[in-house]
Amino acid sequence: MEPSGLQAFGGHGVDFLADPRGESDSVIAVIRGFAWLHGQSDTIEIWIRPADELYDEVFLAEAKQSVATYLLTENLGPPRWISSLIYAHVNA
Repeated sequence: MEPSGLQAFGGHGVDFLADPRGESDSVIAVIRGFAWLHGQSDTIEIWIRPADELYDEVFLAEAKQSVATYLLTENLGPPRWISSLIYAHVNA
C-alpha cells in the first residue's frame, strides 16, 4: 500500500526515514504494530510513500530493497542507518 501523508513516530512499529530527525517529508515507509514479529500474523503490512518530487521511483525501489533486506536478515534493534539511504527507527 502506498498512502501519502505518512508520519514518523506514529505509534508502535518501525519507521523508515531518509533523515533520522523524522520530519514528515523524510518518511519513506512505516510498519504499524508488531503482530508479525510476535507470530500473530503471517504478513507484514508496510506502507510506502508514493513517488513524488522529493523521492522518485529509482530512490523508492532502492529503499524498498533496503527495507526488505533489513526485515529478512537483521534483528530489530536500536535506531540506525540500515543503508546509505534509509534510517530505521523502532518504536516499541
